[in-house]
Amino acid sequence: PGSEGALDPRFSPDGRALAYVKRGDLYVRAVPGGTERRLTRARGRDVTNGLAEFVAQEEMDRDEGYWWSPDGRRIAYAEVDESAVERRMLSTRRARRGRARRAPTRAPARPTPRSA
Repeated sequence: PGSEGALDPRFSPDGRALAYVKRGDLYVRAVPGGTERRLTRARGRDVTNGLAEFVAQEEMDRDEGYWWSPDGRRIAYAEVDESAVERRMLSTRRARRGRARRAPTRAPARPTPRSA
């Protein structure tokens, strides 16, 4: 309970904790049965902590936005502010019915000072 909607869940190297991103912030909980602890507080609606931005995913083949230290005691994370990146409508496919659906996504259509 409490981790519904979690993105990119990953265990610490020692297997004693689970980190994940939820609603744009990074969380961790001890396993099994630990209490959820919020590690970050996003500074705005278009800011995320712990998620790879579009350019990192698409152009650099980097899907991670946070990294456990080898001993599992610390986490480094990316803070991404996409407020200056234009919002575009992109079509996606629905898995069940095969119908296209449009969703607003922050992705640069052309190189800009904030997206390059």
